[in-house]
Amino acid sequence: MPAGGKPTASSSNIARYSERSSSAFDGLAASLSAASLSAGWSESKEEDNEEAEREETVGFLSPQDQLVSIDLSPPDWTGTRGWKAWTKLEHISVSLANPLTAIARGPEADVAFADAVVKEVKLKSDPFARGGRSLVFYCLVKSDMKKYVLRKLVDANLPYKNRDEALKAIARDLVRIQLLAKQAAIGFMNKVRSTGVLGGGGLSCEYIDIEVVRDNTTSDWRYWTIEPLLEGAWDKYNDNAGSVSTSPHNDFAQALSHFSYEYFSKRIILVDVQGTLANQHFAFTRPSFHSVDSAFGPTDLGANGIDTFFETHKCGATCQALGLPKHPKQQQ
Repeated sequence: MPAGGKPTASSSNIARYSERSSSAFDGLAASLSAASLSAGWSESKEEDNEEAEREETVGFLSPQDQLVSIDLSPPDWTGTRGWKAWTKLEHISVSLANPLTAIARGPEADVAFADAVVKEVKLKSDPFARGGRSLVFYCLVKSDMKKYVLRKLVDANLPYKNRDEALKAIARDLVRIQLLAKQAAIGFMNKVRSTGVLGGGGLSCEYIDIEVVRDNTTSDWRYWTIEPLLEGAWDKYNDNAGSVSTSPHNDFAQALSHFSYEYFSKRIILVDVQGTLANQHFAFTRPSFHSVDSAFGPTDLGANGIDTFFETHKCGATCQALGLPKHPKQQQ
């Protein structure tokens, strides 16, 4: 969905999780799939998103997963019908040892792993959305009984020597994208607070946590991602092709992207800023980055992507209050 698209309430979850996304999830799945299913993937970084969508939805889900029924009905969170039994998954905590070092080192970024802990979950029998490289399920976590989204990445035996090797490949990309976005948002909010800028109304933002879980009941060491379900009105404030939302809150979100470029020493920029807004607080997820080294997968359009962002970016009140310098492409 391009920036500024607003699905209806009844279809918002389906649209937001099944759209062809230039996002952490799809970038992660693509990088994993490239190793094992290279025949089904073209690495070309097409700027034509519609053409890219047709190319990128080939060859990732297994034939069985491509035939799985999609359940579009709203879930009964308190019932049992249509839900699988409680099952135990290993939750693996990963963190980025040094976000700034990770940028310079690219895909060899240091990652830190904590001991796996068991997370007991219950998910719907059928997914509610299908992406080009994933199936997406509603999920409950027993420890807090909160609503989550569990994403099955790729149903394939990946050609890794052992579980640790597979885990590192997944965690490396997950950490570099989602946690770098979290780092940018934290730095942005620190700057906003220190300068007294409140985004025209006390706005704040964060990137939600996305975690890795492992299913040990299968021989292929299947990995999933899990994140809180974001409910409410969804907006995409910009995308990786320079589109910009017309939302009244877009000034704040666009300033986050601009800030990230300066924050990360003009090497990368955060795009695909999207999520929900409630009580003046943005909950963002599924980011992308452009980088001078094209280090973030197929949605990273490199230096051209950075230029494209600034060609359509107009600094508003938040950028000006934060003292963000204009990019040369904004001067042309």
